[in-house]
Amino acid sequence: MSLESLIAKNEITRALIIDDAYDMAPTSYTVLKTGDLAQIMTALNAEPLEVRALFGPVLVNSGYEPDEIEEGLEEDDFILKLWQLSEANTLTAESTAALFGVFKADRDAKRAALEPLEKLLKDRLKVKFDTQGTKYSELDGCQIVFLDLYLGETDAQSALDEAATRINRLVDRLSDAERPLVFLMSTKGGVELDGKASELQKKASLLGCKFRTINKDEFEQHLPKVLESVLRDHPRAQVIATWVDTWKQAITAAQTQFISSLRNLDLPDYSYLQKFRLNAEGVALGEYMQPTLLDFLGYCIESQTPISEMATKLDQLDLRQTPEMHLLPSDQISELAHARAFIHRNYLEEKGFFLDNVAKDLQMGDVIVKLPPDTADNQFDFPLGGLPAWVVITQACDIQQNNSDSFLLLRGTIKVRDWTSNISRDLVNTDVFLWNGTEYSIDWAKAQVSAIKISTMEKRLKKDGGYARIARFRGVEALRLQNLFASNLTRVGLPVSFHNRVEVGIELVVKSASEPATIFKFSPEEKMAAIIDGRVLKPATEGARASSRKETAPAQVLAISPRLYDNFRAKIEAFGLDKVPQQIRGALKSYIESTENLKKLSEHHDVKKPILFGPNIKCDIIFDALKPDWKGPISIVIQKPPSKK
Repeated sequence: MSLESLIAKNEITRALIIDDAYDMAPTSYTVLKTGDLAQIMTALNAEPLEVRALFGPVLVNSGYEPDEIEEGLEEDDFILKLWQLSEANTLTAESTAALFGVFKADRDAKRAALEPLEKLLKDRLKVKFDTQGTKYSELDGCQIVFLDLYLGETDAQSALDEAATRINRLVDRLSDAERPLVFLMSTKGGVELDGKASELQKKASLLGCKFRTINKDEFEQHLPKVLESVLRDHPRAQVIATWVDTWKQAITAAQTQFISSLRNLDLPDYSYLQKFRLNAEGVALGEYMQPTLLDFLGYCIESQTPISEMATKLDQLDLRQTPEMHLLPSDQISELAHARAFIHRNYLEEKGFFLDNVAKDLQMGDVIVKLPPDTADNQFDFPLGGLPAWVVITQACDIQQNNSDSFLLLRGTIKVRDWTSNISRDLVNTDVFLWNGTEYSIDWAKAQVSAIKISTMEKRLKKDGGYARIARFRGVEALRLQNLFASNLTRVGLPVSFHNRVEVGIELVVKSASEPATIFKFSPEEKMAAIIDGRVLKPATEGARASSRKETAPAQVLAISPRLYDNFRAKIEAFGLDKVPQQIRGALKSYIESTENLKKLSEHHDVKKPILFGPNIKCDIIFDALKPDWKGPISIVIQKPPSKK
C-alpha cells in the first residue's frame, strides 16, 4: 500500500511541526550568545540620533535610562524592538549583521532542513500542517507531531528535559488512543539520537509504537519509508493504545470500588478475623491482609467488563509479522517477569532483611542468602553472582502450630542472567530476579533440601547472624519450588514466563588480505543489538496426531537496531570496498546503494543459522571471538555483556 493510501486509510489530515526554525524573532539570550557585544555596541552607537531616539521608550519601560543600551540588550522587549527596526530596514546593515547575522543564518539553515518535510506533507500527501517555535501552543487536533529535539538548546540534557515537558503538555489530557504519532527530529543521528529518543520515550511516557526518530539530513531519502512503516502498523498500535487506556480506566474505577469495600470492613471484622481464624493458624493480621487485599484489588479490576473485552481483542491481534523495530526491545520485560515471581523489595525492606522472630515472620517462598564477608551493616547493595541461595518450602502454619520444629530449605545458586544457558540445557530455574539494577537467575537443585532447626534459623537471621532474607516469592511460584521436592504433590501449573532480552555487542568481520578485519564494532553499552531468548513450538512430526502433546524448544534470535544502519554505509565506505573479498564486494556495495536491501538485515535472525548476506553468501553468527580456523569471508561476532557478580 502506498504512503498516500496509508495516509487516507488512517485518516491523517493534520500535522504539527515544532522547531525553533519557526521562531519569528530572536531573544536576548540568542543575541548575546551568538553575537559579539563589542561589535554590537559599536554598531548601535553609530546609528543616527533619530534612530537611537527610538530606543528610549522601550528602555525606559524596562526600567533603564534612554541611553543605557548595553544594559537593555538583556531585555527581550528591547531585542524585539531592534528586530522590528531591522526588518523595517531602519537599522544600518552593520547593526543588523552584528545583532542578528548569526540568528538569521542559523534560522535560514534550519528552515532549509525542514523544506523536504514541508514539501512531503503539503505537495505529495496533501496534509495540512501547523508550525510552532519555542513558544508553546495547543495541539489542536493534529494527528502527527514532528518535534525538534534541541529547540534552540545546546545542552543535551536540558534539551531532552524541555522536549519531554513539551510533549507532556501537548498530550497529557489525551488518552493513548487519541495521542498523535510523535517523530523526534534532529540533525544528529546514530547513537546519540537513539539514546536520547529512548530516554525521551520514558520521560514523556510515550507508547513506543506511536513514536519514531528521524535524522533531518535523511528527510528526502528515509522519511517517506519511516512514515510508511509507522502508518502500516498504526491500526495495531491503536489496539495497544486502547489496551493501555482500558487498563487506566479500569484501575480508576476499581480504585473506587476497592476503597469503598475496604471501608466496609469495620474494627470488629478485623477482630473476628484475628480471633476466630488467624490466631488458630498462627498468622499475623497485617501479614494476612496485605496479600489478600492485593488479590481483592485484582478482583476489582477483573470486574471491569472492558478489560475482558480488550483482552479478547488483544488475542485477535495479528503479530505473525513482526513490526519493524526502531529501538531495541524494551527492558520493561525484565521487571514484568520479576514482578510475576516476587513481591516488591520495598515491602520486605519495611519488614526487614533480618528477623528477630523467624517462627512468626519467615514465610514459605522467602529467599535467604549468606552475606558476603565484607558486607557493611544494613548495606544491601552487594552483588549476588555466585552466591548460594535457599528458599523456604515449609508452610508457615506448620511452624506456627508446632507441627514442625524445622524449616525445609531448597538450595540453589544465584547467577548473572545469561541467555546462552538455554542453548545447551534446560534448567529448573527462576529466570529473572532483579537486585540493585542487575538481572540474575537462580538455578535450583531439586535434590538438595535441608531441614534447619528453628533455633538455628533464629541465630542465622539476626542482625549479626551472617544471613539475610532478601526476597519473597509469590504464592504460585513458591508452590512450584515446593513441588520440586515433594514430587508426590500435584504438579503446579505456572503462568507463562516472559522472554529474556539482553543487549550484546556486535562486530562485522571480513577476510581481508587473508587476515580477519573489522568493518564495525559496537559494545553492548552502545545498544546496537540484542538477543531475544525464549521458547517456540517444535514443528509437528510428520504423521503425528493433532491431539499429540506439543513440544517446545529454546529459541534465541539476534535483533539489530535500525540505527546501526545509520553507521553501516559510512563504515563500509571508510573501510574500503577494495579491501574486502571479491565475492562479497557486490553485496556490500548493494547495501551502500539500496536502503531496501539494508532494511532486510534488520529482521530477527536465529543465532544458530547464518544470515543470508547476499546471493549465495552466508554470514555466520559467532559468539565471543573468531576461531583460529575461521575461513570467512564474512561473519558477525556477538559479544556478551561484561560479567557482573
